Amino acid sequence: MRTLRAVLIVRPVLCLCVALVATLGCPDAHASFPFIAATEEIALDTQAAKWHADQRRYPEALKYYKRAHKNSVLINGDQHRDSARYKNEIGVVYINMGKYAEARDFLVRAAEIVGREEDDSDSAMIYSNLGFALCRLGDYERALDWHRKAFAIRKNLSGVESVGVTEACGIGFIHARQGDYAAALAFYEQALAIEEKILGKQHPVTTLIRNGIAGVYDKKGDYRQAAVWYEKVLADLEEGQGREHFTTAMVYGSVALAYARLDEYERALENFQKAVRMIERSNGEDHPNAGVIYTNIAWVYVRMRDYDKAVSGYFRAYRIHRAQFGEAHPQTQSLRGSLERAYRLAGNPRPFEEWLSSEGNRPPRR
Repeated sequence: MRTLRAVLIVRPVLCLCVALVATLGCPDAHASFPFIAATEEIALDTQAAKWHADQRRYPEALKYYKRAHKNSVLINGDQHRDSARYKNEIGVVYINMGKYAEARDFLVRAAEIVGREEDDSDSAMIYSNLGFALCRLGDYERALDWHRKAFAIRKNLSGVESVGVTEACGIGFIHARQGDYAAALAFYEQALAIEEKILGKQHPVTTLIRNGIAGVYDKKGDYRQAAVWYEKVLADLEEGQGREHFTTAMVYGSVALAYARLDEYERALENFQKAVRMIERSNGEDHPNAGVIYTNIAWVYVRMRDYDKAVSGYFRAYRIHRAQFGEAHPQTQSLRGSLERAYRLAGNPRPFEEWLSSEGNRPPRR
């Protein structure tokens, strides 16, 4: 009751103060109160946007960030540093939505604003995010330039050659995509040596860099080294995030592919089965990544010439993709073709279309 009473007492006093200010004709009165209201609205919208982004409700996060950005521009102008920060946040949400062209457009404008001022951690963050968006759009040269700028800023600010996770993955990944595997490995290995000294061997950043090294060897075709590095990543993840974490499942899938390409099919299938069980437990049995794993399992069985099991794997993958993306989707159609080839190689006498029609209407067999 005391709190309620205090509020009731304060309200008349506040109203009286407002009335006095208006009566006295304070020249800033009419401007200051809308300013305060807009500032409070920006803070509330920013808080709401962050909450929705954390919940992966990206369209809602985008709505609140854009409203906060609009009010920020009304108060400070479009070239203010706060405007650049909101453009960066909007760009990050678009990245998480997979809309990289929209992300690029906002991040380019943010980079132009901070580029006119002294470099700081905000500049490095914006440049890294822009590099990431450009990389996803296949603009590797420009992406590399922005990642290098971010890397240089962080080095100047910290006094050491520490790299952020985006630069560490971005620069090495781009070199690998360009086929410059030596440059990619040199950067990753340098980054790993530095970050292990600063952060320790079990830090998520060092684990991510090891995964990057594994990916370079994988792309290079050195599957033995890829498997060695993926196993190191798995050891880190199982100790840090646990065996049931989604990221752990995806690395199991990567190491399984490496073993499959080395013709070590039993080890490949063992790791694929671990991966798909984790994905199904954490994300559901119809998650698209489960479909990817079943496709790879089927591919291994084809290589082993066990076509009946290949049919089972392809059929599961086909059902998942059809449910998620529809029958007309290119990936669904590709899986349908793989399924039909495996079915015919298995020597089934029943016409494929007849079999698929009957099987497709049954509940999935788990």
